[in-house]
Amino acid sequence: MNSQEAAQVLGMLTAAWPGKELPDATIALWAEQMRDVSVESGMEAARLLTRVDRFFPSYARFRETAFATASRRYEASRPPALEAGQYTAEAREVGLRALAECRASLAAKGARNVRKADDPSGLPT
Repeated sequence: MNSQEAAQVLGMLTAAWPGKELPDATIALWAEQMRDVSVESGMEAARLLTRVDRFFPSYARFRETAFATASRRYEASRPPALEAGQYTAEAREVGLRALAECRASLAAKGARNVRKADDPSGLPT
């Protein structure tokens, strides 16, 4: 996030703890350190911390919360994993072709104990 967005996050935090005044050097440090935190994660972390923490958070606590919220958001957006047996025959064929190409490449380089590329089993040795 940029310095203006970092100022918004810090404004939210200082509004939740009205007695907490931050020196200019602390504000500058937080703004510099927040560059690799997304605005969404930073705002979500600030909202969460204002609800659960009794004291103004350290930067380490803020960062940990921001990255944890980003991770949860990423996990929620991922498609569900396929269960065993749900893979298509086409995907199996693509995988077997890739495996055959790898085996052929290894055999060409002189690797030993490599099944032949035309082995129909597709199973490792």
